[in-house]
Amino acid sequence: MAEHETIDVTAAIDVTEISEAINKGKDRIQQETKGILTPLPWGSICERIAGEIRKQLGKDMMPWLGKAWTKARELHEFKNPDKYPPGDDAFYNMFPNSVEGVMRTRVTVKCAGEEIGHLPFDVTVTAKFHAAALVIRDARIAGFGGGDYEITLKIALFEKELCEPISLYKSRLPVQVPFEPGLPIP
Repeated sequence: MAEHETIDVTAAIDVTEISEAINKGKDRIQQETKGILTPLPWGSICERIAGEIRKQLGKDMMPWLGKAWTKARELHEFKNPDKYPPGDDAFYNMFPNSVEGVMRTRVTVKCAGEEIGHLPFDVTVTAKFHAAALVIRDARIAGFGGGDYEITLKIALFEKELCEPISLYKSRLPVQVPFEPGLPIP
């Protein structure tokens, strides 16, 4: 097995694109903060909100992807020990497949140390895979490998999308990435 690998997504996130998406929602943000942000430099506000979203996304997307995969209905058949004997590896091929999740980001807006509002952003993170395979052992996802993938995000404020999907990361998957001790399939 290969050594455990993580994918550092933070380095790939273009804060400028996130800032541009926030800028498209300027009127909505100004409305939600009752115009108190109007005299402040808008470019700085966009950068800070984008930075907070980037920070909350974190660096390692692998645990998020693994948890998303465990929810896939197709994987439940791998829990049958008659079809998939304990200790043996089985493979689930993910021909174009994707997983998606929503990260709820609450940004507190302060001015002179006083809270003036909260902005609830919903950041939809989507990972699209091409020709990846999951390794399943003992009803647990033990790893994955092969193929390539792209991770994108969409930003919404009060359930209204502010932008088209932003591409965070595109890459080929390593030959094999193990999950130790494996992620249980519920």
